[in-house]
Amino acid sequence: MARAAAPPPLHRLPGLALLCLAVAVCFSGGENAAAAAWTRKIVGVHELRVGDFSVKVTNWGATLMSVILPDSKGNLGDVVLGYDTVAEYVNGTAYFGGLIGRVANRVAGARFTLARVWDGATGRAMELWADQPGVQFYTSNGLAGVRGKGGSVYRRYAALCLETQGFPDAVNHPSFPSQIVRPGKVYSHDMLFKFSFA
Repeated sequence: MARAAAPPPLHRLPGLALLCLAVAVCFSGGENAAAAAWTRKIVGVHELRVGDFSVKVTNWGATLMSVILPDSKGNLGDVVLGYDTVAEYVNGTAYFGGLIGRVANRVAGARFTLARVWDGATGRAMELWADQPGVQFYTSNGLAGVRGKGGSVYRRYAALCLETQGFPDAVNHPSFPSQIVRPGKVYSHDMLFKFSFA
């Protein structure tokens, strides 16, 4: 009997996350011209569904809008902070769910190994593999009264996220893997998420 193929050769980022996967790439104030231009374009939402598990993602920066999965008691819940509409993602001041970017944020000289994080109350867990050498651990400390899904008001530290990326400030450190994408070259960044509950 043939064995199932292993996941692609990605660096494993050991860590079971709270699945409050608030991939809040960064926070910023105000709307800009580029975001305003996007509101005039068609932004599609794609839903992937397997049984009770579903993921919604847009074609605007591969923005993750929702991850719905059961907890250990079978209760379905959306474990991603965010907004209700695409327009709110385009024009919002908290950039929830953004997955595209070579160095999405920064860690000033910091380095750590994340062994395990979990949500003991729900039993939800996530494992993450990526082909990037770095990971940014974000604690959503920039959320101060941001209105999100279903009218919820998100507070500071309402979620965490693991943002896989190249090493921050790599362009200024010759010993770091290069994050420069030359004209004509394709940027590629693979992540593999495994969701579960105990």
